[in-house]
Amino acid sequence: MKGQEKDNPLREKVMRATASAGLQALMVAGPDNFVYLTQSALPYAPNLPNRRALAVVTPEGQGAVVCPYEWADLIREQGWEGLLFPYPESATTKPLLDETDRALAALDVTHGRVGIDARRTPQSLVEACANRWRALEWLGCDELLRGLRIVKTPGELERLQTAARHTDRAIIALMHHSEGMVDAVSYALAEMSERLRVHIGEYGGSAAGHLAVLQGLDAQQIYLPPRGRLVPGNLVRVDISNEYRGYWSVGGRTLVVGEPTKAQLRSYEDLLLLNAAAVGMLRPGVAAHHVFDAVCARADREQIPFWREIGVGHGLGTAEREAPFLNATDPTPLAEGMVVALDIYGYGPQRELVHSVDTHVIEADGCRRQSWYRSWDRLNRLAGASARHG
Repeated sequence: MKGQEKDNPLREKVMRATASAGLQALMVAGPDNFVYLTQSALPYAPNLPNRRALAVVTPEGQGAVVCPYEWADLIREQGWEGLLFPYPESATTKPLLDETDRALAALDVTHGRVGIDARRTPQSLVEACANRWRALEWLGCDELLRGLRIVKTPGELERLQTAARHTDRAIIALMHHSEGMVDAVSYALAEMSERLRVHIGEYGGSAAGHLAVLQGLDAQQIYLPPRGRLVPGNLVRVDISNEYRGYWSVGGRTLVVGEPTKAQLRSYEDLLLLNAAAVGMLRPGVAAHHVFDAVCARADREQIPFWREIGVGHGLGTAEREAPFLNATDPTPLAEGMVVALDIYGYGPQRELVHSVDTHVIEADGCRRQSWYRSWDRLNRLAGASARHG
C-alpha cells in the first residue's frame, strides 16, 4: 500500500502524550502497538512471537523501526518514512539489540526515561534493555498507550469502518453462494468457510483471523472445525474477524436454512431486544459496565437468557479486542471517538449461540452504526442460489 495517506492527528497525539509524560522516547514491541505507532501492519505477527519488531518514537515526531529483514520492505511499502534498521534473525536477541542500539543513537536517545509496553514485551527483552542501556530509565507505559488508542482519530475511524463493511459484504456474498442447499446436494460448511475468507480479500481486506461457520448443535460452541453440509431447518452462525491496514473488525451473523420455526424467530427477536438495550446506552459519559447492566436488566425483565459471563461487547482498533470492555467490571466512561463491537450471545431453541455483531462509533449525541451493508433486523434465510457476490 505504497503512498498511503498519513494520519497526522494520530502522530500529533502521540507526540503530545510522550512529551507530557516526560519521556525521551516511547518504544513498543507488541504487534498491536507497533501498528498503532507506525501505521504499518505485520503479517500474522501475533502468531510469530520469536520474530520481533520494535518501534521507537520521540516527542519531536522522529521515529525508527527495528525489524527482521523479511519485514523491512513491507513496512516501507506501507508508507513508513522514519528510520529503518533491519536485522538478520537469530537464535539470540543480539542482532535485535545491536540494531536497537543504532536506532536509539540515531534518535539521540542516550539518557532519560523511555516508555515501553511492558505487558506486551517479553520480560527477558525488558531485562536485556535495562542491562544494556543503564543510562536510560525504562518505564511501563501500558496505560498511556491504552489512553491513546481508546479514542480514534478520523483516519482510524475510516479504516475501522472499511474493515466492518468488508465483514458484512463477505457474509452477504457467502449467502449468495448458498446454491442447491434446499436440494439433495447441499453446501459444505468447509467450502463456506473458505469462501468467507476469500471474500475478505476480494473486497480489499488485508487479512482474516478467527473464522467459524457452525450449524445446529455445533453452534453451541464458539469454535469447531467446519463439518458436514447445510441441513434444512438448522440455525447457522457465521463468524469472522478481519483487518484492513492493521485495523480490525469482528463480525458474526445468524442465519437459518430454509423456513424458520417460531422458536427460532423468537430467539432472534429476543437477541434484537438485547442489542437495542445496549445501543440505547452507547453515548459519551456512560460507564462501560452500565451498558452491560442495561442489557442484563432488559434480559431479566423480558426473561431472555444470554451468555452473561463474556460481556456484551468490546473496543476495536489495532487489536481484535481492546478497551473499553462492555462487561460487569470495566468502569471506563465512553467518549466521543471510541469504537465498540456489540457482541451479545443469545440462545437458540437447541441452546445454539446466536448473535448479530455490529460496530458502533460513539458520537457527541449517541452512536452511529458503522457495519451495516444491509439490514439485519430479521432472521435471514439461506434458501436459494445466486451468481452474485455481494
